[in-house]
Amino acid sequence: LMSCFFVLCLAFLSTIQISEVLRFVNRRNTAAIYSLVALLSLLNYPVILKFFWKQASFCTAKSVYYIYKLFGVNLNILLTPVSFNLSGSGFGIKIIMGCSGLEGIFFFLFAFSLVQLIAKRGINWGVFFAYIGGVVLLFGLNIIRISAFYLVGIYFNKISMGRLGRQLIEGAFHNHLGWLLYIAWIFIFIRGYRKMESH
Repeated sequence: LMSCFFVLCLAFLSTIQISEVLRFVNRRNTAAIYSLVALLSLLNYPVILKFFWKQASFCTAKSVYYIYKLFGVNLNILLTPVSFNLSGSGFGIKIIMGCSGLEGIFFFLFAFSLVQLIAKRGINWGVFFAYIGGVVLLFGLNIIRISAFYLVGIYFNKISMGRLGRQLIEGAFHNHLGWLLYIAWIFIFIRGYRKMESH
């Protein structure tokens, strides 16, 4: 169903001429644009996630690898069909689709577009760079999250908390902390952006 909706949207967009788009934007009738970005980011992210999670996960794994290498910790990267495995210092993790950071990015695009829609903001270079900057910063936040998760995993592994400790790490730090960080960061970003706009 999502794929069909995505194809229909692309088919509709392919019928629009560039001159019509420019006239639409010049009239600053931007409510439809923000609505479209919000809907596409929310409804079609499973489709896009399916095709781009490997590239995003690879960038995440390599970034975590280089962060630890910077501090003198050498990790090993192993590529499998469904994950990027990092191991070293007595601990290992699998970076899979949910670790790519793309889910948080789509949630940001949806939330930021709704805020712009409600505030009736026009399309300008400031908004464009806010979208780009927000995506880049959120992806960086996800890298920090994975790096911190690995560090916590090494510590808990050293004190030998066993299966209970692993479940605690996975439940608190892996399954839930990411979404809490995403929500908090999106709230802070939007508040900061609106304050900058008001000056």
